[in-house]
Amino acid sequence: MQNNLQQSQNLILKQTLSLKQIQYLNLLAMNVTELDDYLNSVYEENPVVELSRELGDDKEGSIDFFTWLNSEKETAGQSWKDDDIPSEITPKGQIFDEKENLFAHLKSQFDFSLRDFDISLLDILLASLDKRGYLVCDEEKIAQKGYDIELVHEAISYLQSLDPAGIAARSLSECLELQLKRQGVSDSDTFKIVREHLEDLSKGYFQKIAKSLGCDVDKVRAIYEKIKKLNPIPASGFGSEIPFSYIIPDVTILDDNGQLTVRYNKNFESRVSINKSYMDLAKADKEAEKYIKEKTNQALWVMKALDSRRTTIERIVCCILETQEDFFKFQGSLKPLKLKDIAVKLNIHESTVSRAVNDKFLECQRGIFPLKHFFSSEVAQARDNSEPSLSAESLKKRIAQIIKGEDSKKPYSDSHIIKMLESDGIMIARRTVAKYRSELGIPSSSIRKKK
Repeated sequence: MQNNLQQSQNLILKQTLSLKQIQYLNLLAMNVTELDDYLNSVYEENPVVELSRELGDDKEGSIDFFTWLNSEKETAGQSWKDDDIPSEITPKGQIFDEKENLFAHLKSQFDFSLRDFDISLLDILLASLDKRGYLVCDEEKIAQKGYDIELVHEAISYLQSLDPAGIAARSLSECLELQLKRQGVSDSDTFKIVREHLEDLSKGYFQKIAKSLGCDVDKVRAIYEKIKKLNPIPASGFGSEIPFSYIIPDVTILDDNGQLTVRYNKNFESRVSINKSYMDLAKADKEAEKYIKEKTNQALWVMKALDSRRTTIERIVCCILETQEDFFKFQGSLKPLKLKDIAVKLNIHESTVSRAVNDKFLECQRGIFPLKHFFSSEVAQARDNSEPSLSAESLKKRIAQIIKGEDSKKPYSDSHIIKMLESDGIMIARRTVAKYRSELGIPSSSIRKKK
């Protein structure tokens, strides 16, 4: 029996990430709050590093977040009256641990079955929470961004079902009412006091309330004790002194007499510099020179990485602005845009674009949006290809407009909607119409029909 031994060589090209490259990818994926925490940790560990804020002049039309975040805080428990930086990398590095804040706490409870369209809407609502955890937004304006008003209401109800109880309330009364329902309270007098008699209750007018409700004064006192144990500020206890810094936009689109420009928000990003006194110490003390040189190189890398991060985000937003100019300038609909489109244009990897837009926000005259909001796939094409293709968001808005103009006694079927779209030169499958109608929260024609 003869054994044939054969030796072969295979050449395999494999990209290996250095520690610095992984650290940069982590840095790129961080949001404003995470970046601030990271820079503070660098500052505490590296004696050569100095941190300072880059506070610039706010231009007209932009939100003064510095004033907003430092405004007088409402206190819970008181009265509850009204080269090492890669250009393209495929593997995904590990992300730095983040301090628990309300934003992260709420997102961690999102159901895995939620669609991207739902999550995009929920992100907009999360960005509309104030420092108390109350929802402060115009629901109609949110609906104008391409969401059916009923779907907006459903999304608010979904947020209100999350922990902590009372989150996303639109008033103090609603906040307390949500907490009572979570506790299983069903007494009608309790809810009536919360809705109509909070001011009298805070003044101790128990007799007046009892007379209005037609109940015993002792019952009013018992309800008072129960309400006192509720939390009028559901966001208390989360994050740091500025628990809602996550809604600070990373970039702002400015309109200067019709000329749109991108401005990176430096107001809440710490500026890293080097303490020169340590450089003098290194010259005077040879034993300390090696240590100081090592720490100085680390500080220089952080400065370079921050500059690269800023440039990458600015370039990506400039591409978004170029594609979605109608959205920003004329209140138009979004056009199809994929992460890959920007990656090809900027000659970087798609995963780099993904990290750069993840958990980042943009401010413009139409409001504050997650950067992911501006990406949507092409779902329909004009019959003769003479017109630009339609994004999912544009098509949903068109379907909503068609249904809004229908006769409630003879609502349009999905097949009829397809014919109306085809008459406008838009070719689309019936299942796509049904899918987007469902995502808009609009029921079928048989359910919409009024007798």
